[in-house]
Amino acid sequence: MLGFLWPSVVEVDAGGSEEGWCVPAVMSAFSEKGEEKEKAAKEARENLKILESGLKEKHFFGGESIGFVDIAAGWIGVWARMVEKIAEVNLIDTETTPLLDAWFRRVLEVPIIKEPATSR
Repeated sequence: MLGFLWPSVVEVDAGGSEEGWCVPAVMSAFSEKGEEKEKAAKEARENLKILESGLKEKHFFGGESIGFVDIAAGWIGVWARMVEKIAEVNLIDTETTPLLDAWFRRVLEVPIIKEPATSR
């Protein structure tokens, strides 16, 4: 499920393209300007939809309670929100990725995650 986030060193060293990888696309949306920034943001949204597809109609990736994949992928929402604010781009929202947006909000409400995240 999480393999699409970032290419492995082996894949990049072997000449593998970073196309279709979530993290490089979000980084480009953060660092590019103008038309290239919008293109990168669109690619990032499409890649985030891959993650969203794992949710289907569940509250969390494993079902009704938070699990390993939710913990492992939860940083994406925090990171994407920071990129959105700094770079003034839209990556995760109720219109383009409604399930992912709702999932991220639920993850942030889990007490063990909420307490450290809000204490800073």
